[in-house]
Amino acid sequence: MVCPLCGCTLRIQRGYVEVTGDQSPEEKTEVFYVQELQCRNPQCASFEQPVQKVRNQLK
Repeated sequence: MVCPLCGCTLRIQRGYVEVTGDQSPEEKTEVFYVQELQCRNPQCASFEQPVQKVRNQLK
């Protein structure tokens, strides 16, 4: 994935696990690994700022 402003390749800023649907037994519980991506170009206005999130469902 690339930065929409400068076109530089993004890097992972942080990753965490997100769980949905675990508040009620009627809801389906789903687990996601979320990665926040940041621009690594020091000349870009988005440098070291979260640019994009990617959510991958774990099974």
